[in-house]
Amino acid sequence: MFSRHRTAITTAATAFGASLLLASTAAGWGGMPDSVAKKPTTDQGREAITHCPNVSRKVVKCDHLPGYWTPGGGGSVSHKGWPKVSGVLWQVVQDGNRGERVDATRWDDWLLGRHGSDEIHGAEGDDVLWGDSVAGSANNGRQSDVLDGGPGDDWIYASHGTNTILGGDGNDRISAYYGRGTVDCGPGRDTVRIIAKKRNRNRSKYQLSNCEKVTYTSKP
Repeated sequence: MFSRHRTAITTAATAFGASLLLASTAAGWGGMPDSVAKKPTTDQGREAITHCPNVSRKVVKCDHLPGYWTPGGGGSVSHKGWPKVSGVLWQVVQDGNRGERVDATRWDDWLLGRHGSDEIHGAEGDDVLWGDSVAGSANNGRQSDVLDGGPGDDWIYASHGTNTILGGDGNDRISAYYGRGTVDCGPGRDTVRIIAKKRNRNRSKYQLSNCEKVTYTSKP
């Protein structure tokens, strides 16, 4: 079994049903993800990828479920379309494609949206906010997401839909490769990675403000 005293797993839901994941740990998650995982990988430890059912339309609980264990003996697990996570990864089953609001904890949280129009707030801590849970889906370009990192040095990944991205306080890293919308990096030394060749930066699908460093790329 995984160490419950080291990793606290919490899920959050509203009347819309469960569509987001909140995973937090007092010890921190270690390294941050580099990109979307291109394919499932086998972890190196006793981590779990778990689908958690709704207890009711307003309550989702995953903390007492055994999960589906992957073989191995080390430290990280990834799943198709998700960033690489060190620790335990829980996926909450979505109730349709409707949206949801989730507020993080004071710990270092991983907040992963799905196909609905989600509002995700990072709160304190060095958080990872992910607008989509699955890369390349035909359904997730219609959503409108608000991704608010809040205080802390956050990593924010835009969804394939319309994004309003707020870095908040701290030295944030924002990937605006997918989708379109606005990015306000906020206070701090922030870095944005955005799709558009440097010589054609005016063709970007994002409007940027308060961003200290902008990297233009043609690859995710």
